[in-house]
Amino acid sequence: MQVMRILFVCAVISFAWGSSFGRGDPSDHQRRRLVNEEYKLSVEVPAGATTCEVTSPGGGHRHGFSILLSLGRCQTPGPVRYVMLVGDYNATFDATPERYLRMLCPHGRPLALASEPHGLSFPSRPSAVCKCDESKGWVDVFVVAGGGQTPKGFGVPPSVPYIYYKAILHTRVSRLASDLEAFRRILATVRIGDQQVP
Repeated sequence: MQVMRILFVCAVISFAWGSSFGRGDPSDHQRRRLVNEEYKLSVEVPAGATTCEVTSPGGGHRHGFSILLSLGRCQTPGPVRYVMLVGDYNATFDATPERYLRMLCPHGRPLALASEPHGLSFPSRPSAVCKCDESKGWVDVFVVAGGGQTPKGFGVPPSVPYIYYKAILHTRVSRLASDLEAFRRILATVRIGDQQVP
């Protein structure tokens, strides 16, 4: 499972445009909305943000987006801080976000300091949160919410989500506090399915 999580987080990233995110320059006041049609997911980002499309290996599914929080390019692997927003079909038929989260963050712990009352959730959706300490001073924070109804014929109750939506903050421990604020601002603009865009 750990290998699966790493492979997904390192999924193929296919394009980028713009400059870096969150510098406080005038372009931060002009925003644009990225839309993923396959998973009915959208997010608002500053016009100057560097954003990358996240696809499955081989390009079979367009899962969502990465928003770079530090200088870098999508095509060049390296130590880059980012927020990733993706959808994925619930192939494991996990009934709750908490159960699904155990696959993504098996050695993590619930992030009590930044749970839903503090703004780490998908808007209007029950969300589960955890924090995973990685090697060499890196940390990942995962936020997960379910959506859609699993079609008949899968042999699972209709309450089991068809899709899980994941928001991932990948940052340095030293930047966690400030990047959590950026993460909250980004999450607040996410829309799933037929949610209205203000």
